[in-house]
Amino acid sequence: QKLPQITSKPIFKRLLERVTKGTTFTFNGKLYKQVDGCSMGNPLSPTLANIFMCKLEADVVTPENLPFYHRYVDDCCTKRKANAPDTLLDNLNGYHSNIKFTVEENPEHFLDTAFTYQDGHFNTKVHKKPGKLQVHWKSATPYKWKRNTILGALNRAKRITTDWNEEVKAIKKSFIKAGYPAKLVNEVINDFENPTARDDELIIPVHWFDDRPKIGIQLPFCKKNELESRKFISKLNKYTKWNFNFYIMWQTRKIETLFKLKDKNTHPSHVIY
Repeated sequence: QKLPQITSKPIFKRLLERVTKGTTFTFNGKLYKQVDGCSMGNPLSPTLANIFMCKLEADVVTPENLPFYHRYVDDCCTKRKANAPDTLLDNLNGYHSNIKFTVEENPEHFLDTAFTYQDGHFNTKVHKKPGKLQVHWKSATPYKWKRNTILGALNRAKRITTDWNEEVKAIKKSFIKAGYPAKLVNEVINDFENPTARDDELIIPVHWFDDRPKIGIQLPFCKKNELESRKFISKLNKYTKWNFNFYIMWQTRKIETLFKLKDKNTHPSHVIY
């Protein structure tokens, strides 16, 4: 049954108040009521947070007329003139009693971007969390995923770094350390830097890929299936006279599917952990 559209602002307001001021949950056999705010993991939470931050920026940040300001969700990066008072932090914290901001002056990185200011130049590079490793080459994941992991690292570096050659060396080193063949890493980097170099190796005209209908084939992933799928797609293309763009949609298993993460006796459902 199709639900009627909500056209009344008072009704919509009452519904929002219900989900933000009357959330209930159980913990240790007791029922609790969250009197203010959305629970973590609620699909509505990031939407309301972004609406609030947009209103906050319009009322507080815009009047400050900052020389530089960028935000990602609730992480903000600003720049102000030297010796200028930091009035922004006080104004932000005075906007709402439930919202408190903290400030870090002269940070070494913001999200995945590390930056330095030296000799009048602003330099950036990709910030890597300590101990974070690439997906290992021997992991049970499709070859295309591993190749795309290298491409993802190159795309991110291209958008962020001011020293491309140095960043490429770091990417190459990190993937070779994770067991990736040096030949593959160098090939992906070369294709990324010279995207038209391999066009003449395509058997099918490039424009066919835009016109042909795409058909996905779901297969459970394993090494044998991955090797056999190449022959299968090749034969399928010949049989259909290249009229379709076939691609494999690999189905992989996660470790959690092999173990019970929740036990009915010790870890009951419908509680907050």
